[in-house]
Amino acid sequence: MYHRKCMTKKKVLLIGIDTIVEPLGLMYITAALKQGGNHVDLELIKEKTDISDIKLKSGYDFVGFSVLTGNHKRLLKLSQRYREAGVKTIVGGPHATFFANETLPFADFVVVGEGIKAVLDVVNGGARPGIVRTDLTAADEFPFADREELYKDPKKLGNRIKNLLTGFGCPFSCNYCCNSAFNRMFPRFLRQRSVDNVIQEAKKLLKYRPLELIFFQEDYFGMNLSWLKEFAEKWPREINIPFHCQIRPEFGTEKRLKLLKKAGCHGISVGIETMNEKLRRKILGRGGTNKQITEGCLRIKKFGFKLRTFEMIGLPFLSIQDDLETLKFNCLIQPNFARAEMYLPLRFSVLGELCIKEGLWDGSEVPFEGKELSMDSESVLNYDPEHKKKLLLLQKIFHLAAHLPYGDKIAKEFIAMENPKLDDFLSLVRKYMMDGLYL
Repeated sequence: MYHRKCMTKKKVLLIGIDTIVEPLGLMYITAALKQGGNHVDLELIKEKTDISDIKLKSGYDFVGFSVLTGNHKRLLKLSQRYREAGVKTIVGGPHATFFANETLPFADFVVVGEGIKAVLDVVNGGARPGIVRTDLTAADEFPFADREELYKDPKKLGNRIKNLLTGFGCPFSCNYCCNSAFNRMFPRFLRQRSVDNVIQEAKKLLKYRPLELIFFQEDYFGMNLSWLKEFAEKWPREINIPFHCQIRPEFGTEKRLKLLKKAGCHGISVGIETMNEKLRRKILGRGGTNKQITEGCLRIKKFGFKLRTFEMIGLPFLSIQDDLETLKFNCLIQPNFARAEMYLPLRFSVLGELCIKEGLWDGSEVPFEGKELSMDSESVLNYDPEHKKKLLLLQKIFHLAAHLPYGDKIAKEFIAMENPKLDDFLSLVRKYMMDGLYL
């Protein structure tokens, strides 16, 4: 734990973007700073907020920002405003890690990699202005996430779903993901907390009510079966709160699912990405055959878990028909929710660099030019406008179409229309559901 105290108590403001998922990274740093004797406040900014309208808060020695590529422009502008007001600023997060030199003009300190030790060094006066990189923290040495600052917001406290992590990092290195770059930069990036350590934090979480479900944020929950077996014994006995987790669909074996059921798992999220098996394996760097993925998803449903799938629309080298095949797969397995996101190229990823090499993207959206990036907005790849329009329409209706009979056919006709409206979509739904009575 982090109990090193400063000679002079510092006042720190930590800022991030407000999302439905709790900002555990900032909450760990908050806990570490408080253990070091500092005063810490947390501010989460709504995604659509105009940074120029934000009134700067006074009286802070440091203001820190957690920045993702996509929301970086607004937060870096806010960092610049605080610097101009004479406050020392710290910028960390994935964007700062991979674009440290581009971020440096907007901050006094740029944290590369994990922020706990680095931010403590900065606040304690042990780091010089510039780029700061420190060793990783051992899994069981992480302070328990600070809940007090986040739950000052009644809406956050009132959320029936609260978040935990049982480990840090990802065991996989997919070509489209920032984790592959983290794994290259930090060879020991993957760390698993002990079951007892996770349960100790969960016991502290129990006092914050309402609490009906815990979401484990890590990309792959319980990969080690020995760990999962111990967890399945202790969690229901000592915590007994149902949880939702994320695994790979091809690893949804009976043995693993039985342990998850025993532990009290309520639902499972899986990444499908695309049902184009060749591209998924060779371009995305994802294992698992279509047969394994299908059987894994159906097995998850057979065991009674709620199922959420993730897929990407507009991947390079794929057609609209490929995306419709992925939708058709979801129509077959009927997940409780199918989340389709627009492929967002990252310049530091293997696939992002391939997009640049193949002329599909010039990288100009990263890091500072152009509009903010989002997985819910138009593709930034060099597709023709008509293709981009179809992709965006498909992304918007994907989750609904996945629940409909013939949803892939409905979607195909809908996105082919010149100026489709809601009534057009409803007419197609009626048409195919009526045909289903007779065909």
